[in-house]
Amino acid sequence: MKFAPFTAQDLIQIPSIQPEEWGDIRPHLQNYLDQDFSFPIKLEEDGKLIGIGAGIVHENIAWLGHIIVHRDYRKQGLGSKITQTLVEQMQAKGCESIFLIATDLGATVYEKLGFETQTTYEFYKELRFEPKDLETQNIVAYQPEYFNALAQLDFEISGEKRMFHLEPFLNEASLFIKDGNLCGYYLPKLGDGMINANTAEAGIELMKHRFKDFDYTSFPKNNQVAKDFLKHFGYTTFREAKRMHFGLNQTWKAENIYNRIGGNLG
Repeated sequence: MKFAPFTAQDLIQIPSIQPEEWGDIRPHLQNYLDQDFSFPIKLEEDGKLIGIGAGIVHENIAWLGHIIVHRDYRKQGLGSKITQTLVEQMQAKGCESIFLIATDLGATVYEKLGFETQTTYEFYKELRFEPKDLETQNIVAYQPEYFNALAQLDFEISGEKRMFHLEPFLNEASLFIKDGNLCGYYLPKLGDGMINANTAEAGIELMKHRFKDFDYTSFPKNNQVAKDFLKHFGYTTFREAKRMHFGLNQTWKAENIYNRIGGNLG
């Protein structure tokens, strides 16, 4: 077995290794190939795809995602090998902190490599609301004049310098503006539709705006405002996943995340 960069020619083999419940992940992998800050790798044997994984770099911070091992090769420590290889590659690129999202089963593997749990994300599904419950205010389409304010707010919440990653999704963004100030934003085309906000009002209004199109959500357990909003309608979480880190524990504001991006970016 050997590691090598993942290429477009490898996409044809992805259905043979991806978990069925994940859906088609080839668009995600193609996106990695199209970005100069994403670094997908593969583990292969005699031309057969055994496993994959990817690192996404935001200056001195990296995220690991889509770490998958072929079902016929599981329980051989290959997931650990892929993760360790990605960690070493990200460190070589100057990343001081490395993050990932893990199930309870996967967390055990990552803990052995030195990852520590920061918090957990709570997941909700099959959310149904009456139209009157989703009426919103102070939400406008993206305006370029708010670019700098959005960049600052995103850094304050995420702790990551990642606007080069977010910028392609801004034209379809929704902003919460009050008294001329940007208090939150929703990027519907970035992963599951990221929502960040620095006020409870902005966060809830943007959540309601998103629920007009989606019936699921996930956010850190630290966000009591979002939890209380869903509890008001009788909804409870159906599963959780851990946000874990390796290296420096960067400052971020979990309570200001009202919908996550996805398993590969938090």
